Amino acid sequence: MNEEIKTSKGRPKGSKNASTIKKEKNPKNYKYTRKHIYKVGDQVEYIWIGQLKLGKIIKLTLTDVGNIKVATYTIKDSINNLVNPYIGVNKDMKFGNILQKV
Repeated sequence: MNEEIKTSKGRPKGSKNASTIKKEKNPKNYKYTRKHIYKVGDQVEYIWIGQLKLGKIIKLTLTDVGNIKVATYTIKDSINNLVNPYIGVNKDMKFGNILQKV
């Protein structure tokens, strides 16, 4: 009565190497944003190195990630007038991403 439920490979179902464990997202299959969604002059809300900021898009750029060109933006901060380059969309870039248009 106290039998363990086995997977097709013969391991217990809750074990570390069970076939039911989900695989992590494969970076090769990740879809980057290749087209620009926002236009020059749009007022946007974005995160830059963990800080929520407001700014205006001043330049549309394309950045190479491996052999894929990713749509990125250069944004001028509305409070400090600082220029923040390489802002992505949908968590494409590591340090900064646009959240929404204001």
